[in-house]
Order: sequence, then structure tokens, then C-alpha cells
Amino acid sequence: CNNNFIVKKDEFLFISNGVPFSIKYYKECIGYMGGFHNSFLSPDFIQPNSYRAINLLQSSTPTKEHFTEDSLRINLTLKKIMEESKSEKKNDSFIKILLLDLIYSCENITARQSKNDLGNTSSKFLELIFDESKKILTIPEYAQYFGVTQNHLNKTIKQHTGKPISEWIEESIIMRSKSLLQ
Repeated sequence: CNNNFIVKKDEFLFISNGVPFSIKYYKECIGYMGGFHNSFLSPDFIQPNSYRAINLLQSSTPTKEHFTEDSLRINLTLKKIMEESKSEKKNDSFIKILLLDLIYSCENITARQSKNDLGNTSSKFLELIFDESKKILTIPEYAQYFGVTQNHLNKTIKQHTGKPISEWIEESIIMRSKSLLQ
């Protein structure tokens, strides 16, 4: 993946199967890292339609989420998964149940957060940028308009639309230019 992420406390980075990545650990880095093959959640354990409905597992780019309110529950589930994985009497079915619980919990939290944050900001941004009666602003001006940092706004827009703000600005300029030329 061409993106760089720094994962901090109460953050979770989801990387779907088939997405290339590399990891750099920093001094005093603590937390959980794990992976599983798609076959681990086999059709006898989870229906293929249910698996395909989990957006976090289908994304072609990594997704980073912040789970402040739910981090204790997620950390406890991760700890249980780790303990069970290291157990001499490891129970794969129990690990699968914990993993599914973790995935569905994260999916629900992500959907809830996305609805509130991404949808509203992204929709308003796209309305602004493609409203020909309004002047196209710079990235710092859009960030100021929404009352957030440039980085946060760009991350939000890119996560929701798949494109950074700069590409949307270029696309809007090109569209307006074509309209004027006609």
C-alpha cells in the first residue's frame, strides 16, 4: 500500500487480505498485531454472504479507526484471542467466535462513526466544491470552514470518497473550465 499510517493508542488498522503492506516498529511500541487467512473463517463457520458484507474485510485500502469508547472491550477480546492462541489446548472454534465478535463489533463501531463524521463532512464538502456559484477554496480554507485540521479533513474526505481533497479541487476546476469553454 502506498499509504503510511502511524497507529496510536486506541487505534486499529484493518488491512484486508491481498493488500500488500510492511510494518516498522518504533521503540517502546506496544499493542496487538494479528492476521488470519480467509480460510480461517470458512463457509462452515460463517456464510459467504455474511463475510462479503463485512466492509472492513473487503476494503482495497487499509482502514484506520479510533475506538476511544469501545477500546477496553476490544482490548479484552484481543487479549482473549492472544491467550487462547498460545494455549496448549488451543480451541480454534473459540478463537473464531472471538474473532467474529471482534470483527462485527469493529464493523458496527466503524459504521456508526462513519455515518456521523464522514457522511456529513464529505457530503457538505462535495456540495461546496461542485457548487458553481461558490468560489473554489484552498485546502486550508476548507479546513477552516469545517473547523478541523487540514490533515483530518483530507483523511475524512479520502476515506469516504477514495480521493484526497487536492484531486477533488482539480476535478472541480477542470469541470468548471469545460463548462466555461462550452
